[in-house]
Amino acid sequence: MIEIKNKLQSDKRLFRLWRIILVPIYILVVIHFAKDITQDLLEIPTFLDKLGNVEENLIHLPEKIIWFYHWAMVNTLFIEMFLLFAIPKSWRNKCFTQIDLIIFVLLFYLLAMFSLATFLDPRYQWVLLGSAKQNTNQKSKRVKNQNEFSILSYNVLGGVYTDKILEKLESVVNKPDIVCFQEFPEDKSLSSKFEQYFGNNYSQEKNLSLISPRRIRGLATFYNNKKFKLQNSKILHLPTPKWTIWEKMFVWSITDGAMAPVDRTALITIFEYNKIPLVVLNTHLAWEGGAKQRLIQLDYILKEIKELDISGKIILCGDFNLLNDKKPFLEKLHQENIYDMTNNLSYSADLASPFSLPEGKTKIFQYLLKSMVGLLEKVGMNTKQKIDYIFAKDVKTTFSEVYENEGSDHYPILVHFVL
Repeated sequence: MIEIKNKLQSDKRLFRLWRIILVPIYILVVIHFAKDITQDLLEIPTFLDKLGNVEENLIHLPEKIIWFYHWAMVNTLFIEMFLLFAIPKSWRNKCFTQIDLIIFVLLFYLLAMFSLATFLDPRYQWVLLGSAKQNTNQKSKRVKNQNEFSILSYNVLGGVYTDKILEKLESVVNKPDIVCFQEFPEDKSLSSKFEQYFGNNYSQEKNLSLISPRRIRGLATFYNNKKFKLQNSKILHLPTPKWTIWEKMFVWSITDGAMAPVDRTALITIFEYNKIPLVVLNTHLAWEGGAKQRLIQLDYILKEIKELDISGKIILCGDFNLLNDKKPFLEKLHQENIYDMTNNLSYSADLASPFSLPEGKTKIFQYLLKSMVGLLEKVGMNTKQKIDYIFAKDVKTTFSEVYENEGSDHYPILVHFVL
């Protein structure tokens, strides 16, 4: 080992080559470090955004492995900071020293981590695994039996990014038979794009009741009118709590000012499908009032289901705003033989999504909030949570999936059912 070290120190040609190689490496480290700070931590738009971003899919990995991976990636940020000072110091030396060995080891670590991150991104896996992985983002094509149909649930964030939502949706999944939207826009210039996307073979029922300073949105259910015959539709108004002072302050911080509690509803549609009655409830439960309020709203929905007195199949889907309080909620559904059809999905929304909070004027608060969430994500916090669900009674499921669509802080979830 000592002889190798002495040989390296005496080999001037190798040392000159090493110094030359460090020049482009240093430039890359500077660029990537700046991109980490502006894009990931501060979320400030810069020309560096054009370099793109690696989007690893870790859903199938064990939780401990995911935590270790995040910890290892956080280390890359500190390594880059070290290299910003260590490489210039190496340039001042006239021969190989211990710091050159440290730089070499750290560069190998960075290369390994960035290669692993790229491999975990489904968009690039085909490079290493062959053409079999190339169709990852193509439309789902499944052969349905006679009584099989699909339902998609999607909170579209008021349709702020409608063009991006529809473009991405079309690229990953064929048009489902029924689509339940939450935060569907009232603005005709936006809602008409959804109508054009689905075409004449689809009809819709909607209820717009969520009012904020810049937009009105609510619930919309699109359905294939060639397959489903609408028997009846109803809007169920759910109890809404009075906001606490803290909830008012939070809403004031992220929008143009405090607003009154919104009118939370459930949009109920009753169909006939192959001569079988099917009830679809599309809802968006309150975040205000906490878990207690969501249980009260669920009681209203379950009571309405009983009063409908329909012997057909029941599907309940939407944005339920469930986080750590889901156990009593799910238990109440189980008592009515209503079960989660998406229990294989571990997330449906990203709290650190760049599409969060698009409408507020209080930019400082949004900047601080996004920076804080981004930092927590960097140190290993899992910002992807499951708050959207598709529940069902007396039906079977054959397939369920979540698609990491762009345009909302929620992702669309899809389930195939068999009656």
